[in-house]
Amino acid sequence: MKSVLIFAICFLVGAMVAIGVRAVLHRPYAEPTQAHSMAAPAATPGSTPQPVAPGGHEHHATPSAPNRPAPEQTTPVPHQDHGKTPTAVADPSAAIGNTICPGCGMDVDADIAAIPTPHGLVGIACPPCIPKVTREPERYGAAARENRKAE
Repeated sequence: MKSVLIFAICFLVGAMVAIGVRAVLHRPYAEPTQAHSMAAPAATPGSTPQPVAPGGHEHHATPSAPNRPAPEQTTPVPHQDHGKTPTAVADPSAAIGNTICPGCGMDVDADIAAIPTPHGLVGIACPPCIPKVTREPERYGAAARENRKAE
């Protein structure tokens, strides 16, 4: 009976330590890595495996800004904006006015580039919010100006 009690106490202490360490190391705004992806990468016969950063797993590395391809330069189509009134866009060198992402409600991530809208620069918390804000800049820009999540 005494050994069962000692085992139970050690088990609970170990579980509490594991939960504490997990809470300290949790990064909710980090980019997902291939190791955490649900889908297996497509392997080709001649492909080489991706190197892992020294010192352990990829997810223990320091966070970095996501790599985005440069936007493509396209020639404007005549009469593309026919009938639309021009809207003023915020200066990209201005400061971000919001601390809460209007797309998801989380804290703004400084590593993600702000999106210019007619209401000013809008800070974003995660990459999935970028298309939402660029699709409806009026709606999300107004919510960002009030520092709240868009309804």
